Amino acid sequence: MVNSRIIFIIACLAFSSLLSAATLTATVDKKEILTSEYVLLTLSLLNSDTRLRAQGISPNIDLTLLTRDFELGEPREDHRFNIFRNRGRSTSELKVELFPKRAGKFVIPSFTVDDVSSEPVHIQVHKGTLETTPEVFARNGVTKNNVWQHEQVIVYLDLYHRIELKSAKLGGDIDTEPTQLELHKLAQSERKEQVAGITYNVERTAWAITPLLSESYTIYLPDIWVETGNDRKIRLPFDEQRIEVKALPDNVPPLAMVGKPVLSQTTFSEPAQVNHVTPWTITIRAPASPASFPEKLPALDIPDSIKIYSDATERTIDQESDPIMGVANYRTYLIPVSAGEFSLPEIRIPYFDPEQGVMDVAILRSQTLAVESALISATPVTTITDIPATELEATSTSNAQNSSMIWEILSVSALTLWLVTLGLWWYIHHRSKEEKIEQNPVSIKPGQHPIQNSLLKAFGSRTLEEGLIKWEQLHGHDPEIHHAVRAVQRFFYSGDNSIQENEIQDAVKKAVKIIKEASTVSTTHDPWSPRSFTPGLTYIEGKR
Repeated sequence: MVNSRIIFIIACLAFSSLLSAATLTATVDKKEILTSEYVLLTLSLLNSDTRLRAQGISPNIDLTLLTRDFELGEPREDHRFNIFRNRGRSTSELKVELFPKRAGKFVIPSFTVDDVSSEPVHIQVHKGTLETTPEVFARNGVTKNNVWQHEQVIVYLDLYHRIELKSAKLGGDIDTEPTQLELHKLAQSERKEQVAGITYNVERTAWAITPLLSESYTIYLPDIWVETGNDRKIRLPFDEQRIEVKALPDNVPPLAMVGKPVLSQTTFSEPAQVNHVTPWTITIRAPASPASFPEKLPALDIPDSIKIYSDATERTIDQESDPIMGVANYRTYLIPVSAGEFSLPEIRIPYFDPEQGVMDVAILRSQTLAVESALISATPVTTITDIPATELEATSTSNAQNSSMIWEILSVSALTLWLVTLGLWWYIHHRSKEEKIEQNPVSIKPGQHPIQNSLLKAFGSRTLEEGLIKWEQLHGHDPEIHHAVRAVQRFFYSGDNSIQENEIQDAVKKAVKIIKEASTVSTTHDPWSPRSFTPGLTYIEGKR
């Protein structure tokens, strides 16, 4: 009886130790696929304090063992621990997509963690047959293969499908060699298209690319991962495109606008009033970077009978348009001081025409502004014939009241106009006085944000882009300064709401500090300094 109890206790202890022992398993969602499909590998470690790691510090899963037969997706890790169980009751998982490189029989080898190993997994990959009318396929391309330096080109990736899809996503980001360019992702679009007599739904992903160097560019497009409605997992492989970039002619200014602009202005359908403010806005839209737009319009030959005041220029990027457009709004205010008809000046904007390969000028034609004096309502004259004395007195009193009211209105209007004129005079006088006090020889636009002004003053440049280029030519690439400039440009020009203003302030403070410290250092060339080994290249957004 005693022996049976002892045996029972030993068996329970052995069973409980087996339950608490760590285990490592490897599973796949499919063991038989086509070359165009992929499998999901899941590694699970149970009852262990160790976490599975395939990347980072001290990885314990070596996924390079699979790279001979498979291309790998991005590993994803997940860890769970139940605090209500005994210590060690945890689960750690690692998932990764495997894309077969060819047809055949493959073995996912055993992995070992904490002295426990997983079992090998066998997979059969069949060669996919060429379908004349595939359910899902992709096409890609560029709008132009030969472009000028700073000319915008559109790169697109189209996904065609004639069946329902559960999901479709890019396997990564677009990449280029070299990386010196401006890159903007366009809004995704959808359409229907006939292919071989079959209607396909087409989803387009596109990017606007502006190369900054006169070299040959290679554009690497990402692959596409698709899961169909019948749980079929398909991977459409990545592809690449090439564009040849020509250097701009020698007579083209360094910051010239490349691309024909479209000019528009406020039209005056009704006459303006003397001493009244009339808004006048000129808008430039062009398939070019807003940095290439002039900061101010050329000197306007305004008649002496019209006073003109200007606001700070607003520059934005219209990412909804195709191609993507830079937009600049020049807001001015006209105050006529005499009546008549006046011809406003025409606006002339120089640009480089990529189609003709020459400099040209976009012209916004002059228009006429009609100005008339402010109308004053006259008091009607009443003819008195046989009116009783009481009615005459009442009428006289009423006319006196109306006349008094009219003069009160005119007095208030004149006072208001005088105050507005005084305010505008004070604003212009105060601004010109501040500009005289400013010792920096570079002119800073009064309407800019203090964050932008601090960077411009530190650079000593008219624009952030010009300051960054000069800095990197003299000192080489600095990640803090480059990050600060790009963050400010995205926040104020592209409307990127994901960036917080306080983050930009911290980045700008660091950049200004670096610039000021560098300005106190001797500029004598030292061949053994770290900066002399750093190439003076300008790295634009798009580098990953």
